[in-house]
Amino acid sequence: MAYEFAQAGGVRSVKPVGLWWAAVPSDSVDIPEELRPDNQPDWHAEFGDRKQTLVFIGQDMDEEGIRGMLDDCLLEESLAYSGLDSLSERENPFPRLQTNPLEETQEGQ
Repeated sequence: MAYEFAQAGGVRSVKPVGLWWAAVPSDSVDIPEELRPDNQPDWHAEFGDRKQTLVFIGQDMDEEGIRGMLDDCLLEESLAYSGLDSLSERENPFPRLQTNPLEETQEGQ
């Protein structure tokens, strides 16, 4: 599941925005071969289209300091490339997603 995290001042939100293309079986998508996401130059061999994009907007920001703090948050390269299965073993900090709107009602019956 792909999430969007947005923050402006003291207001922030986290919400699911869909699936990564890499999580969708390639035979279940009817897209012309030349337009397939897995045929694009930025497709990663192991992670597909899974990535983060960060945008900071402000005046007189300490770019070097911000980059340093963000770099400190990165996974060790050996862990990042140990395979997606090992990453799924890590604790998910987000609440469980309800992908089926009827799921909560069905579980409560």
